[in-house]
Amino acid sequence: PIGLPMPRLPHVTLVPHIVMDSIPAAIVAFVISQGMGCMFAQKNGYQVYPSQELIAEGASNLVGSFFGCITMCGAFSRSLVQEACGGKSQFTALFSALPLLAVFLYLGPYFQPLPVAVLAAIIVSSLVGMFLKVMDVQKFWRRSYSDGVLWSVTFLGTVLLD
Repeated sequence: PIGLPMPRLPHVTLVPHIVMDSIPAAIVAFVISQGMGCMFAQKNGYQVYPSQELIAEGASNLVGSFFGCITMCGAFSRSLVQEACGGKSQFTALFSALPLLAVFLYLGPYFQPLPVAVLAAIIVSSLVGMFLKVMDVQKFWRRSYSDGVLWSVTFLGTVLLD
């Protein structure tokens, strides 16, 4: 698609079908964001209030629902990169999001004629580091039998059941 979608009301008829699936996603998103917030707060000497974080996430997800967005959640790797570059405020996220917005708005037409396989290759190549994490299984098995079993069960459950 070229540009940003026009806002429209979400399909409320889908709510009964997705409400049970959305509860775990909301809990996981909040726990990840709160955990990251507490980690950075402890490291940088400030305090994060869970109720304020929950209101901010809820408002972001509410606004995003009018644009067909997926659930908002913190990005741990991106936050670490921003902090390592010296970012200390929300303006850091804003300035890192602006080039992405420019790509969506102005470079989107150049990506449109590309085959889906090419776009998939771009995405997969950016995830090589994540795929290499599978090699960590050896580290967990060496550490302890229970860590190895836990890692293996979690990995297989995610791959086979999701």
